[in-house]
Parts: sequence; structure tokens; C-alpha cells
Amino acid sequence: MSLLYLDRWLSGTGATALYNVMEEAATAEISRSDLWQWPKLNVVMADGRMLTTDLYTTFKEQELGKIREQFTTLHLDKASEILDQLAVEKNAVT
Repeated sequence: MSLLYLDRWLSGTGATALYNVMEEAATAEISRSDLWQWPKLNVVMADGRMLTTDLYTTFKEQELGKIREQFTTLHLDKASEILDQLAVEKNAVT
């Protein structure tokens, strides 16, 4: 969600339709803050794994592939960089 919203935001749109639901900045921020907090809190996912930076990167790459297959994007690479800065870099702000 955050990746697609950031792509749309960089394109000048304030919202994006994702699976027949309009998503906007608040949902993107919730997604981003979860990605930032979960590794710090050692949250265990339903399958027993903890979200680590490596697992985040794996998930992000999978999602980038899905987005590229399903949506027309203009700024997806930049959106990916921004999400990394906001979600995993040490100085990211909550």
C-alpha cells in the first residue's frame, strides 16, 4: 500500500485505488509506521517469523513485482527509496 501510494503522491495524486478501495496518506502512514515499529518491537508474524530488515526487503521486492504487473507507475523506484528511508533506516521518525 505504501509503495503504490508514494508512487501516486510523487505523480501529484493524493490517493490511489487499491483493490477497489481508495487509499490515502493516513493508510500509507499506518503501513509505514508498522514497518518501522515491528522489527524494533520484535513482533512475531502469524507464521512465526519476525520482521527483519532482510525480510522487509524480500517482501518489498515481491510487492514491487506485483505492482509493476498490475499498475501503471511513474515513480515506483523513487517510492521504494523513500519507503526504505522512512521504514528501515536508523534515523526514521515515527
